Amino acid sequence: MTLASDMGRIERKRLDRPDEVRDLPFLRVDLVRVGSLTIGLGTVQPGFRWSTHVRTETDEPLCQVHHLQLLLSGRFAVQMADGEYVELEPNEIFDVPPGHDAWVLGDEPAILLDFLGNIDQLGAPTSKDRIVTTLLMTDIVDSTATASRLGIPSGSNCSGWHRRPADRRRVDALRARGRRLRAPRGGTKRQVSGDRHRASMHDGRLGSAIRLVRQRRRWTQTELAARAGVSDSTVSRIERGHVGSLSVATIQEVAGALDIRVDLVPRWRAGDLDRLLNRRHATLHELVARWFGEVVPEWVLAPEVSYSIYGERGVIDILAWHPGRRALLIIELKTDIVDVNDIAGQADRRRRLARTIVADRGWDPASVSVWVVVAPSRTNRRRVAAHEALLRTAFPADGRGMRAWLRNPVGSVAALSFWPDSHARTVRPDLTPVRRVRVPRQG
Repeated sequence: MTLASDMGRIERKRLDRPDEVRDLPFLRVDLVRVGSLTIGLGTVQPGFRWSTHVRTETDEPLCQVHHLQLLLSGRFAVQMADGEYVELEPNEIFDVPPGHDAWVLGDEPAILLDFLGNIDQLGAPTSKDRIVTTLLMTDIVDSTATASRLGIPSGSNCSGWHRRPADRRRVDALRARGRRLRAPRGGTKRQVSGDRHRASMHDGRLGSAIRLVRQRRRWTQTELAARAGVSDSTVSRIERGHVGSLSVATIQEVAGALDIRVDLVPRWRAGDLDRLLNRRHATLHELVARWFGEVVPEWVLAPEVSYSIYGERGVIDILAWHPGRRALLIIELKTDIVDVNDIAGQADRRRRLARTIVADRGWDPASVSVWVVVAPSRTNRRRVAAHEALLRTAFPADGRGMRAWLRNPVGSVAALSFWPDSHARTVRPDLTPVRRVRVPRQG
């Protein structure tokens, strides 16, 4: 279970009343701390250069702080270690990764606002020491498909370390530590899974959240019980983490009275639940990408493109780019039709943001199109047919028209079609959904 509650408070500060002022040669930084972030207003004098006035003998040769800044006035220059160089003008926002030098251009001070939240690292010692972080993974889910997307060849040596006998013994030893043996009264040893212990920890966290939010609102257990329509003892049991015999609906009622959302997250000990859930989506992705490579290879495909623009976040399944026609195509893959209105709305939003999303790739599209590709199933066909008027208004083109357009992408189109545009019996078995589990007859 994951918890979410409206326990935050609005915090505001003024830049002209900084929490700390940091004076460096040719540089003054006013630091304002808001929550866990530090916002900085920097006044940089003419003649300033980071490598000359901030760097010390023990520092790296270039600034190792990641900056996201707005230049309010003056002119500023930044140069990366590989020689990339930019000159910045007022009202420009710039994102500078670690490993750069910077200096003021001209005779006017440069005024910058740094709002990434880490500006307090500026001027702090940056020694050459390194911290090595080790990430332990108990399961690698869908590794073949992931390696393929990342360009790692199948059978690469990087995935073969665990096959050596010595390493297998270490892995077996690590797995054994995840369980402990207890002897019940009968003397027979039984295994107790670590998952059961983790579940009790989540139950206790849920109870603590309920109790803390209730106390912040200055409610008694009786008042909370009355608002949720349950007994006092039920509230007491939840707050103590004893939720095993309670229904999910009861827990949600109590949490809802405090404006806490309780989400259920399924987990499977086998470790490949995500692969099972995403199997059809991955298969559909592979079929579409393979078709592009065989039939219209002039298109450039970018899979799983994430974006965060003006508070709108998401992941586009496939971005396709035709360099000759400067045509951009947004491909959305749907294995299950759930919300028809959401499909149309999501396509419209991504089409509107598309030019900004691909700007950092150097793509300047003359047209932006959308293609919603749906996995064939009886349920999907029934839902599409039930909303045919709405979907055809939002997506006038079909699969045949889309395939013709892909060979000569002139103008913008919006299409929705099944893949392939035929009966589900012609599709690969792992793309067609399982409708029922049949028990073999016993002779």
